[in-house]
Amino acid sequence: MNEMFPGFEKMKTMNVIAASRYLGVSRQAVYIAISKNKINANKINGKYAISERMLDEYRKNKYNRRISLKMKDNEFTVNDITKKTRIGKGTLYYMIRSGVIKSHRKGCAYIIKEKDFDEFIKFHPFTSTLA
Repeated sequence: MNEMFPGFEKMKTMNVIAASRYLGVSRQAVYIAISKNKINANKINGKYAISERMLDEYRKNKYNRRISLKMKDNEFTVNDITKKTRIGKGTLYYMIRSGVIKSHRKGCAYIIKEKDFDEFIKFHPFTSTLA
């Protein structure tokens, strides 16, 4: 078989579980990417075999919310804020909806400007929760 496919033994392949760990996403996300032809995978004995090179290419071209929303450097999503602080998503959404933190919408995402976030930190007791 190696005579027919030179270099095949050098190509590292993995199954869906290993691919999900490699990419840092769920198995379901890998299956969805395969079904949408974003990841090319071969089915061998009923199981997918995905090359590491293909996963690296997928990772490079993967959807990025910051890019799709055309966000500026001084704007944050709720996920960005939760990573910067120890404020949970639910609490943050509540503070946005109640007007404690100023924000605006781009599509379905809440966008918080850096100056609004800094103002919130200055006047609220959550400053001790910064990571």
